[in-house]
Amino acid sequence: MEVFSLSNWEQWVFGFTTIMTLMLMKQVEVDGIVSELRSQGLTVTQHDATNQTWYIKGNGIYLGYVATGDELIELKRINQLSLLGVKSLG
Repeated sequence: MEVFSLSNWEQWVFGFTTIMTLMLMKQVEVDGIVSELRSQGLTVTQHDATNQTWYIKGNGIYLGYVATGDELIELKRINQLSLLGVKSLG
C-alpha cells in the first residue's frame, strides 16, 4: 500500500487550496459587513482574531456587544445588520 503518491499529493493540494479560497471569501464577506456597520456610525474592532469575533458599539454607549463573523454573516443574510440585530444575538 502506497501512502504517499502523486495522486494523493494532488488531492491534498486541491483540498487545501479549496479550503483557503473559502476562508478568504468568508473573510472578504466579513470585511464588507464590518465596513457596512461602520458606515452606520458604529465602532467595530476586532475582539479576538483567533475566534474571529468582533466588538461592536454605538455612539454614547458604554457597553458593546461581541459577535462572531458567522453571526454577522447571518444578520446580513436576514437583513438585520444593525446594532439592534447584534444586540438580539444575546
